[in-house]
Amino acid sequence: MLLLGRAGIFEIDESYMKMTVCPLHRDLYGIRWRCNKTRCSIRNDLAAHKSLSVKAQCGLTTLLSSFIFNKTKIFIPVGTGICRSCKEHLAHLATEWRTSNLVSTDDESSNCLELSTSLPQINAEQPEDSNTSTSDELVEEMDKLVLNETRWSIFSPDTASTTSSSSCDVTDVSSSLVARRKKLNEYLEACNIHPLKRPMSDWNQISERTQERYIQKTCEIVSSVLNDISSTNAPHLWKGLQTSGRMNKAFGLSHQPAEKAYLEALAEAYKTADSWDTRRQVLSTMSDVANFNVISEYIPGLTHYRFTMANFHRLQYGRCVPVPLKTSPRLRICQQQLDHFLSFITSPHLVQDLLFGEKELKMSSGKTIKVPNIICTMIPQRIVNQYSQYCKENNFQSFSKSTMLRVLDECSATHRKSLQGLDNFAAQGGRSFDDLGTVVLTISPLKKDGENWAAEMQEALKVGKLYLKGDYKFSFLRSILRCTSVTTLVPYHCYMYALSDITDKDFKYKCKHKHDERCEQCESLDLTLKNIEQAIDECTFSSEEERDETLYLLTSAVRAINLWKGHQLRSVRQDEKTVYIVNDWAMKFLPHQYRESQSDWFGKKGISWHISVVFRKSNGQLESQGFIHIIESCSQDSAAIVLIMQHVLKTLETENPKLKRAFFLQDNAGCYHSASTILACHHIAKTTGIKISRIDFSDPKGQLTVLPLLASAISDCL
Repeated sequence: MLLLGRAGIFEIDESYMKMTVCPLHRDLYGIRWRCNKTRCSIRNDLAAHKSLSVKAQCGLTTLLSSFIFNKTKIFIPVGTGICRSCKEHLAHLATEWRTSNLVSTDDESSNCLELSTSLPQINAEQPEDSNTSTSDELVEEMDKLVLNETRWSIFSPDTASTTSSSSCDVTDVSSSLVARRKKLNEYLEACNIHPLKRPMSDWNQISERTQERYIQKTCEIVSSVLNDISSTNAPHLWKGLQTSGRMNKAFGLSHQPAEKAYLEALAEAYKTADSWDTRRQVLSTMSDVANFNVISEYIPGLTHYRFTMANFHRLQYGRCVPVPLKTSPRLRICQQQLDHFLSFITSPHLVQDLLFGEKELKMSSGKTIKVPNIICTMIPQRIVNQYSQYCKENNFQSFSKSTMLRVLDECSATHRKSLQGLDNFAAQGGRSFDDLGTVVLTISPLKKDGENWAAEMQEALKVGKLYLKGDYKFSFLRSILRCTSVTTLVPYHCYMYALSDITDKDFKYKCKHKHDERCEQCESLDLTLKNIEQAIDECTFSSEEERDETLYLLTSAVRAINLWKGHQLRSVRQDEKTVYIVNDWAMKFLPHQYRESQSDWFGKKGISWHISVVFRKSNGQLESQGFIHIIESCSQDSAAIVLIMQHVLKTLETENPKLKRAFFLQDNAGCYHSASTILACHHIAKTTGIKISRIDFSDPKGQLTVLPLLASAISDCL
């Protein structure tokens, strides 16, 4: 049967069954026969697709091969590769063709039977002895003609029989259509629907108005049929027909126009995607709309693996949802080393809190924590160098510099070129080095070999500025860690020696110990300042005003540098019996109500709150303590300040009875430097037991940077 089908013989006689085939040809044209084509072999007029590059997915059956041969007179061997969509389409066409030819076949067979029965009667009238054999042979030939009338040859088709058969088919089909249309009109009249008078024209050749009329008429007919089938289930039947896709198969439509345009748009997005992740997201949208065979028509070369992965992506994450990134942090350094480095980089001499702003710190567990914004006073490379030196002096093994830089990058802080408003001592000290650089450039043309001298002084000033910004404070911090007294053997690090003024006997102190150790950086900075002063004395200026201006710049710069050094030294050297208190009023707080109306908001008075920050030394560590006084209604005058100062000192004396002296730093507001406030200090000292040794007044917001820091932290908590 397989060999006959591959030879184009679809009607089998007994003579074919008696033939024998050698094993070679049986294997060659039997089960071992292979088609050389890998694409679908169906012609465009019968294919369900328009593209010529559709991949073959199954073999052509005997029935479909016979149908194609009878329909187009073109023979395609059994087993030739075709796609599944063409297979379904050809099966539907073959069913319709067999149904339409059923009536014509019955009529022809009846006519042929009448002809075969009439022939013997005609032959019987002739003499039996002369024409008996001839009549028998004629009957046999006519029988063969009737039986083999529909047999076709792959070499020379019978034109006459084809013409007669096609004419009979057209006549039978037209009569069948007329009969069915008549029955349909009878049904429409029974349903009170206007019957169909004439056949509809070609859809592609009619106007939009005619198309709309056809659609309206068809809607009436289909709704009437569905209601007659089941009046209660008519809506469900219509929805089922729309979603099942069986109507598309019945009419030979692969997809609806809207669905086709949708798949074409997604296929174009798939082709233009630049990565597999994006393509998988697009394909996950298509995988639920159509199956693999349909999608492969729009995306040539699509594999089953990619289709399966896209479908799995849809089930796991959703349609067109990107895959969430999962980070798994790994800690490959010693926890002790990390804690040691973090405690160093968060020390006060490296970072300073900002008055405003927040940063988000992401933990390894995925949780995000909001922390106040901070400023780093040094660049990361200098922090790493300073920490390496600190570990070397303390015999502590640290991790590599690259790891330190990575930790600093994760724990990033804000870097600012100017510290004005945050630390005025540091800002003025840094500006003084710039003024000294200007002085050096001014007097360098007045000296011999001035260019080399100016370059040397500029480099020395740069090194000295960097030293005061970082290493100076760090150097006497190490001295404090090594000893418990306030005196050291380095003269510029000694608290008494460095802060004493030899020109004023009231601020002069002579140390009882010797200063045998030396600090190269401090001595180098002192020598640089003396060299600049000596150069000014040796140079000849064009006028005395120019000399006086240069000397004024030098004197002011040296004074600002010494104040910067003293400020850093005082911030570390603290007495356990003395406290340093900073006072200031914070910005008034405006209370809010839930869904507050404009009438409640208009003319609202703020709540005053006063901040006092106390600095003291306890067990060798510098501590700070904040006092917040909230007053709902007050005028912020001297009376309120006196009560606040008294309450703060009384609370401190209760917590630490060893306290003896207090120093106050306040701005230049009238409530602080008024006569009533200053005169009340003696009474406050008697009631609290702590003597107010000194009250300093600075410019508004000049040196009170710590108070807004505390205020911003409190505001974040509200």
